[in-house]
Amino acid sequence: PPRLGNLQQLTLLDLERTGINQVPPGLFSLRRINSADLSHNAIQHIDRSILEVPPHNFNAMLWDGNPLSRPSRIILRRYAQRHRLEMPAEH
Repeated sequence: PPRLGNLQQLTLLDLERTGINQVPPGLFSLRRINSADLSHNAIQHIDRSILEVPPHNFNAMLWDGNPLSRPSRIILRRYAQRHRLEMPAEH
């Protein structure tokens, strides 16, 4: 996947159905992101560093249709509960 850490002005990322199997490096450091569609790919692992992103950024990320591992689903669920956000879809 592309490296995103240097794209701090990025607000929209559409990687839906691109076949990526990991979260693009630097995604969780993008503070201006309004939409990050990572749905319908082969992503299984979401790093615990997602716990450090602001709720606005967390809500901007779409994970539907990825075969997320059980630990990754737990990480997403705990983040959502901690910040009283809607639970991410588990597909």
